[in-house]
Amino acid sequence: MASKIHEQYGRLAKAVRLSDVLDALHISSAAAAELKKPSWELFARIAGVPTPGVESQALTVKLLQERENLRAWVARSVMEGLPPQQTAA
Repeated sequence: MASKIHEQYGRLAKAVRLSDVLDALHISSAAAAELKKPSWELFARIAGVPTPGVESQALTVKLLQERENLRAWVARSVMEGLPPQQTAA
């Protein structure tokens, strides 16, 4: 079972571009820019460490919500074995 999930996740990861996922989730360009930042900067934001250019906590909350939505979407796609184009529509 684990190998099947790993295989499907690998195919899904290759088939999905970040920009497609952001578009499917209707994420704003500001939130998308935050998601594309280096991991250390995003983790600093999540941990509440002030970083240069951070305007508000509301964006951090939105990013956390979108991250959970994305995780749920990927999990559903993997478990259903459907290509992302069928689940994102």
